[in-house]
Amino acid sequence: MIPDDVNIPSDDTADDFDGLRSMHIPFKKDEKQIWQALEPQLKAVPKVVRLPRFVKAVAASILLAASFTAFAYNYQTTLVCQKGANQEWQLPDGSNVYLNNDTKLSYAPIWWFFDRCVELDGEAFFEVQKGRTFAVKSFNGRTEVLGTSFNVQSRKGRYQVHCLSGKVKVMAQNEVLLQKNQKAVLRGALLDKLDAVPYEASMSWRKAQFYFKDAPLSYVFEEIERHYNVEITEVPALVYSGVFSKDMPIEDALNLICLPFNLKFEPSSKNHFKILE
Repeated sequence: MIPDDVNIPSDDTADDFDGLRSMHIPFKKDEKQIWQALEPQLKAVPKVVRLPRFVKAVAASILLAASFTAFAYNYQTTLVCQKGANQEWQLPDGSNVYLNNDTKLSYAPIWWFFDRCVELDGEAFFEVQKGRTFAVKSFNGRTEVLGTSFNVQSRKGRYQVHCLSGKVKVMAQNEVLLQKNQKAVLRGALLDKLDAVPYEASMSWRKAQFYFKDAPLSYVFEEIERHYNVEITEVPALVYSGVFSKDMPIEDALNLICLPFNLKFEPSSKNHFKILE
């Protein structure tokens, strides 16, 4: 039977006693010498610290939440509209986006209701449902709205935003606020705002039409290349204005563009045309 005055070590101190059992105690010494010998060994005994269960639960919850946030933020849906095609898509909040040819758009569907943001490379028209800020990011700049309709063209060396309804904020190195029928055009490093811009100036592509006004001929043929999926070379430095259907054959479109300048064209290989002066 164990006497009442004997203290039984608890589980929390069991590891400490295991360390004591492994100590070497020199018995043939006086008390002072014994303590001097034991002191370094006592300091070396490891102490086990057990965390309460609720602390472990909180830590696990934080880790789980961080993992979900990272997954939701980085999981992307990417739309790719090929040359010669158009594509329509509905975003998670009911907003609609219409992609012009040769365009790529990405967004995070799970993270969407925390941050309505898309990344655009190409051209697209947006019909945005009212709600928190809706942003369109691209290499050239950033556009923000709350609920409106607008067209964004962001291609290499070209950035234009046309507001069709509501208000649109466009940001690059400077910032402009657009209202209906206003347009922001990136010229060099700064945005310029244009007033009374006609609908057709940016939206003709949705009606299967080409619309050009004082456009460099190089840009005109770039749009032809995207729509017909062809390559056009040796383009002279001229300026062109005109409106015509996208449904006509490529040869008719090229003839329509070249005729006012007394230019000619010839196919040099499959899907490749050369402009002749």
